[in-house]
Amino acid sequence: MLCCFFVLYLLLTFIYTPSVAYVADSHRASSQAAYRYAIIVDAGSSGSRLFVYCIPLIESTTRSLPSVTLCTDDKGEPLTKKVNPGLSSFSSDPSSSGVYISSLVSIAAKHIPKKYHSVTPIYILATAGMRLLSESQQSDIWNAVREAIKNDFDFKFEESWMQTVSGYYEALYGWITVNYLLDNFVDPPKPSVGMLDMGGASMQIAYEVPSEAQVLEDHIMRFTIGGKNTYNVYVMTFLGYGTHAAKSRYKLFLLHNAMEYSPYSSILKSRFRPSTGYTKPPKLPELGVQLLYTTSGKEKFILTDPCLQSGLEDVLTSQDRVFSRTLSTGGTNSPIITFIGAGNLTQCLAYQKFLLQKHKPCRIEPCSMNGVHQPPVDFEGTQFYAMSEYWYTSSDLGTAPADVYSFDSFYNSTENMCKKPWIDALFEYRTQNVDPFNIVNKQAVCFKASWIMNVLHTGFGFSQSYSNVHPIDSLSGIEVQWSLGALVYYMQLPEFQALLSQEPVDAQIGFSDSQKVAVIILFLAFGCPTAVGYCVYRKRRRQQFSPGGCLGGSFCPPIFTRSKCFWRSPKVVTSGVTTGGCKNNPRAAGNNYHYSMIPSPSAVLNFRTSNSLPSFQIIQANDNKCSGHGTI
Repeated sequence: MLCCFFVLYLLLTFIYTPSVAYVADSHRASSQAAYRYAIIVDAGSSGSRLFVYCIPLIESTTRSLPSVTLCTDDKGEPLTKKVNPGLSSFSSDPSSSGVYISSLVSIAAKHIPKKYHSVTPIYILATAGMRLLSESQQSDIWNAVREAIKNDFDFKFEESWMQTVSGYYEALYGWITVNYLLDNFVDPPKPSVGMLDMGGASMQIAYEVPSEAQVLEDHIMRFTIGGKNTYNVYVMTFLGYGTHAAKSRYKLFLLHNAMEYSPYSSILKSRFRPSTGYTKPPKLPELGVQLLYTTSGKEKFILTDPCLQSGLEDVLTSQDRVFSRTLSTGGTNSPIITFIGAGNLTQCLAYQKFLLQKHKPCRIEPCSMNGVHQPPVDFEGTQFYAMSEYWYTSSDLGTAPADVYSFDSFYNSTENMCKKPWIDALFEYRTQNVDPFNIVNKQAVCFKASWIMNVLHTGFGFSQSYSNVHPIDSLSGIEVQWSLGALVYYMQLPEFQALLSQEPVDAQIGFSDSQKVAVIILFLAFGCPTAVGYCVYRKRRRQQFSPGGCLGGSFCPPIFTRSKCFWRSPKVVTSGVTTGGCKNNPRAAGNNYHYSMIPSPSAVLNFRTSNSLPSFQIIQANDNKCSGHGTI
């Protein structure tokens, strides 16, 4: 039965040999060879986005860069995926951040051919949400992410490719994205455009300035494209000016006003206890404040909010208080702070202006917000492309189809949205089958649209008649995200170019599952009966063994006896008896050839218990006789 076991062992080894994804489509396989891949994970404050980019290896000589595109899946859909919440939300449970990131990266691993994994770089870049955490909190999260990527995947990964990106680089990456997709980096280059980006926690602005312009050196980033053209780009970031962070600061600002100017000032100050650094805010006109008590006797302060539609309510959360380092509470005994919508755009714009910090001293004129220097903008010759919240809010207002931002149109749409009672707006959303998640987002549209107008015109100083701001979601069929600009930036580095020149490891080893099934069927149909028949034959032959160890009147079996094999050789006749062979078993000289055994050391077949092939151990033969049986 040994032969049956051995054949079965080889079959099982074949079945369980790992094999990579099998590409049946030869056209697809040939097209893959012309591309390389790159993975970017944008770990934002409210969620993380996966982007899988395809980089062609052969390009037109008129471009300084290859035409990078988003890869697509088998259905033709872009390989991008967003998950919530943001990576920074794992600050209290950093070990879970590894599983969180792996769930995203596994999508890329599934679609990128296995043979390209070792030459596919992966960059995990976090933004403002992580910037708000302490260094130790960031380090704990990054350690968990690093272990997950190294243990779960075979992608090319370096320590420096996993980082919390500064706001300046985020601004530069956004500027690169827009100009890259507009083909402004061709040779010779076309005039560049400016970039505006607004996320959940921060916002950025970037535009090219003349080399002779008098600009603070730490506000300029120089970018060389294709080793030829260098750009001087003014970049600035404003942490806390993204829509979510600005909304939290706004709610705290209303609370500060109630603490200073409401009839309940002393009660509120005793509950929130202002600390060192607290400054008295300017008084807001017509801020209504009420004090109620819950059924359990807990204090509930109600503040009117002109940036909420009437009928909407909001509350001050612990996440909102992250943006205030001058207030402390009594823990579970702190009162409830509730905001009731009033839906007044004029008042909303006036309330928000203080958050721009235009009153801060300007060290070097001119300044935009928070005392930050901003070099003059050539509004006549510069266009700006605005992405992220500029587009999302325009879409929520219904003004997104327009190619150019118009202050009058945007203002009128915002005013209509703000004054519409929430119950009426909710009915319209449900009639339009808007999903619940987007309905929740639309509750903040009045605030976000007002904030965008304040930032553009009061903050950055864009004239209300300026008509060269373009809210965008995509260009050239590609979603506009700073992640693409980050990839283009990394593509200029020598290590990335070296990675592109590496040949992928051919992982097309083994067989596909369908091939293995076919082999199993063939074995069951032909191999197994043949093996069984041979085993039966051997069993019957063993019954003919003589006591001396040789087969009666026949031969000694090779391998299993100490005579290893038979050799066909010319007949040598001595006194009528052939030489060689087993004694007492002379073979008659009936033809020109006979079989004589060549004595050799016997072989003992040792089976290992592990999942590996058996080995043959050669042992020294005691003699050259045919007696005795080999050991199995």
